[in-house]
Amino acid sequence: MNYAKKKKFSITTILIITSLFYILLFVLGIVAVVAMIYSLLIIVGVIAVIGSLIAYRTIQQAKIPQFVKKARGMKKLIKRQKTISNNLLYPSKDEFIVHELGEKWEVIGLSLNTILGLDSKKKK
Repeated sequence: MNYAKKKKFSITTILIITSLFYILLFVLGIVAVVAMIYSLLIIVGVIAVIGSLIAYRTIQQAKIPQFVKKARGMKKLIKRQKTISNNLLYPSKDEFIVHELGEKWEVIGLSLNTILGLDSKKKK
């Protein structure tokens, strides 16, 4: 009789262990799916925050006028005691006026270069 009871006992033990194993797999499967959903939400959230920060910074940089950007570049070069490149330099006010209005003055027979004294500056 002990043998029969042990046999039944071992069969029920195996059934209980296998049923617990399937329940455990089911619970772990649900946990894995829930964890995957939350991990995807976290990843998407992090990507959204980083993307919005990059977009904000890019828009803020685009709003800064070119003159200010060049002035900041010159300031950095001056602090480092380096030479300022020609692309950062702006023409003087007189050169700008000649560039913008020189042709109109030449139509009436006057030269802005000589009036503003730019010819004598170039010869030096």
